[in-house]
Amino acid sequence: MSGRPLLLSPWRVIIAVLVVMAFVGAFLLSIPAAQKVPHAFIDLFFTSASAVSVTGILTVSLDSFTLFGKAIILFLIQIGGIGFLTLAIPLISVFFDVGMQTHLITGHQFELENWSNSWTNTRRVIGFILILTLIIEAIGALGFYWMLNPSPSGDPRWFTALFFGISSFCNSGVAPFPDGDMSTVAGNMPLIGLSTVLMVIGSFGFIPLYEIARRIKWWWLGESRPSLHFTLHSKIIICFAPLMTLIFVPLLWYFERVQFWGHSFFETINLVLFNTVSLRSCGFTTLDPMLFMPVTIMLIIVFAFIGSSPGSVGGGTGIRITAFVLTLASIRAAIRGREDVELFGRRIPYKQIIRTFAVVAASIMWCILSTILLLVVSTPDVYAEFPIHIYLFEAVSAFANHGVSLGLAAKLSVTGKFIMAASMIIGRISALTIILAICKYKEKNDFQYPEENVLLV
Repeated sequence: MSGRPLLLSPWRVIIAVLVVMAFVGAFLLSIPAAQKVPHAFIDLFFTSASAVSVTGILTVSLDSFTLFGKAIILFLIQIGGIGFLTLAIPLISVFFDVGMQTHLITGHQFELENWSNSWTNTRRVIGFILILTLIIEAIGALGFYWMLNPSPSGDPRWFTALFFGISSFCNSGVAPFPDGDMSTVAGNMPLIGLSTVLMVIGSFGFIPLYEIARRIKWWWLGESRPSLHFTLHSKIIICFAPLMTLIFVPLLWYFERVQFWGHSFFETINLVLFNTVSLRSCGFTTLDPMLFMPVTIMLIIVFAFIGSSPGSVGGGTGIRITAFVLTLASIRAAIRGREDVELFGRRIPYKQIIRTFAVVAASIMWCILSTILLLVVSTPDVYAEFPIHIYLFEAVSAFANHGVSLGLAAKLSVTGKFIMAASMIIGRISALTIILAICKYKEKNDFQYPEENVLLV
């Protein structure tokens, strides 16, 4: 007997739960009452996987589902959006006693040690997430209900408003409008502005929002808390998330300025901000993707691959902003000849640097592999219709849960659709979760091998 404890890896549970949810969603959508017209099971599975991973790419129109079917899709978006992947086990423990290891899992998932030191903190954060989600989505739904008069779809106005509110906050990219076309409401500036705010909040991450809320609370109460400070994670998000948007704004406007013509100055600013935020993490767009300049397509690939904040409901998972920033910090340390990677006066643990590069490398390799697989399984007519950069765009969009398609997804073969559905699930789970799920039981070695350098250039 080896004497190893028989532990069920929470990472494997997370993967299994998401896959099961995608299949359960597909079976629910296959009920005749959920469809206006019959669909192949692969399209239903693709839709379910897209919803539960808050991606937003669809191979069949949302209008082809009944109100019941759309309610199923909305439920899958909500479950996937509120962080079921990272909070499933801790959420259960809020109501049931599942042991002390639960709060440690939460802390490790957020990569924040100070949240894994206290189960009280863990419960407080989870409660904050649930309350904030319900409040923001309720405000969004009420706002959209007032702005959507009359409803542009054939569904009840309250349902369209609720769907769009949840979809915006969860960054799912599924628009409950005719043919999913956001251009039908492009002239509704209050709606565009509110949707932008919901997407920003949803993709910002709950940990920074929680720490900001705590500071506001103590400032409002007039109490001084010397120990109340932002974690390194929050500092990175607060500084770099807005910076990524500010970099993308002028680039998108310049290269797609033809599509913004005909609007006033303030309408243009509103639409540019909406599309910039959405094309980074959500998938809504008032622009015509078929008219995108090649350089715009490449920019979207880059920003979608970087993704949004960890611990957020946002799509656009990619490698996450924190991994991108740690990669840049590691490059800076290498250029300066330093052994330690430092940010905001803090030294990054070596183990986390290794994980960061593993995540980035695994993500790049998967995007390349999935692009090649899509090329291999494409039929000759589809292969002739779409250039290779469109295949790369679709592969990255699926993996990054980005939600924008340039028309390729709907024309793929059954195998191609399955590859994209798998990529959406893998992207939502994240490369780090996959790595942690397949890693073996950690053993302590009583020895170390000798070091030896290899040629890098």
